[in-house]
Amino acid sequence: MPKVSVILPVFNGGKYISDSIRSILDQSFQDFEIIVIDDGSIDDTKDKISKFKDSKLIFFRFENNKGLIAALNFGLEKATGDYIARMDADDIACSNRLKNQVNFLEEKKDFVACGMAIERIPLKQHKYPPQLDQEIRAGLIFSNVFYHSTMMIRSKILKDYHLKYEYDFFLCEDYRLWTRLIQYGKMANLTKIGVKYRIHEQQITRKLDYDFNRRLQLVRNNYLVFFGVNLSYSELFLFNKFCEGGQLSKLDFFDLNLIMEKIYYEIPSAIKDEFSSVYIQFLFHYLSKNLVLCSRSYIYIYISTKTGKFSLMQFLKLIKRDVKTLIIN
Repeated sequence: MPKVSVILPVFNGGKYISDSIRSILDQSFQDFEIIVIDDGSIDDTKDKISKFKDSKLIFFRFENNKGLIAALNFGLEKATGDYIARMDADDIACSNRLKNQVNFLEEKKDFVACGMAIERIPLKQHKYPPQLDQEIRAGLIFSNVFYHSTMMIRSKILKDYHLKYEYDFFLCEDYRLWTRLIQYGKMANLTKIGVKYRIHEQQITRKLDYDFNRRLQLVRNNYLVFFGVNLSYSELFLFNKFCEGGQLSKLDFFDLNLIMEKIYYEIPSAIKDEFSSVYIQFLFHYLSKNLVLCSRSYIYIYISTKTGKFSLMQFLKLIKRDVKTLIIN
C-alpha cells in the first residue's frame, strides 16, 4: 500500500494536465499512487494522460461528464494510501510538497489534515492562509481558509466518520468538508509554498451560480451550530451577506455587531482572540469599499463590543491605512 494517494480529477484539461501529472511524478517523496479521473473530457485530455507510462499512475475515465464531486468521491473510493492528497489538473505541485506534508502529519498525530501556501501563476503572487489550528477554526466561521489543491487528509478519518464531498454543497463542497473534518482533530496550513496555483479563464466561476450563496449560508450555519451558536434566519442571512461582501446599510452594521457579539460569547474561549482578529480583517476589507459606513457612531458601537481588541485610536489608524478618506459624521 502506498503512503499517499493523490487524487487528480480532470475535465477538458488537455492544455495543462501533462504539467500537473509530471509535477507529482517528480516529487522528492516517491511512496505514492496518483489516481487520475477523466470526467468525460472531449478534448485531448485522454491522449495526454495515456502518454505517461508510470506504474504509480492509475487512470480512470468516465464516458460521460458526471461532475467534480462525483469524480472526487470516486477517487476517494479507489484510494489505498494512508493520506489523501488533492491536486487540480491545472496546477503544479512543488517538488517537496508531498514530503513536507507527510513529515508534518507523521509527526503531528493529532492533526487530521493540512494545507499549504500557494504561488499564483502567472502572477507570481504568494498567498499564505491562516496557519494555526485556532486561527483556522475561527477563520472557517467566515470563509474557506484552505486552497483545495494543497490539501492532505488522513484517510482513516474520512473512512471512520464517513466523510466525503457532498452534492448539496456544489461549488463549496470543499469548504463544507473542512468544517466537518475539523470536528475530529486539528488542522493546519504549512508556511511553505506547496502548489503553483494557475489563474486562467477556464476556471469554474461561482458568480454564475445563483444558488451558491444559499449553500454557503448553510455551510456557515452548520459550522456555527457545531459551536453551539444558533442564529435566526435573518441573522444568518445578514452574516452571510457580510462575509460575501454584499452591500450593507448602517442599520445592518448595527445589527451585525449584535450578531458578532452573540457568536463571540458562544464560541470556545480558545478561539475568541482569533475570531476577533478575523472579524477585524473582514471589517477593514469591507470598509475600504464602503466609505460611507466609516462613521463615528459605528466605530463607537464596534469598539464597545467585546469582540474589539484595539483601542479607538488604534482602530482609526488601521482604517486610515486601508482607505483614502475617513468620513466622520
